[in-house]
Amino acid sequence: SKKDSTLAAAVALRESLGVDWAIAEGGAAGPTFTPNDLTEGFSVVTVLGPDGEPRVNVRYTGHNEREENMWVFRDEGL
Repeated sequence: SKKDSTLAAAVALRESLGVDWAIAEGGAAGPTFTPNDLTEGFSVVTVLGPDGEPRVNVRYTGHNEREENMWVFRDEGL
């Protein structure tokens, strides 16, 4: 899952860079998705801090309009 892969990426980044904090992002904007049963854009952001407790945010947009999804993910990421 994207939750698992972003957590693994954040852990790997934190360890390889020797830092206290790491952020990893994944998802799909559409309109083509793998696996094929996805019908809407989504973004997963994982933040991992010094306490080792991940903070995960998953955002579904409700549609597969790629450009609109990219704007939503940008705005919510800021």
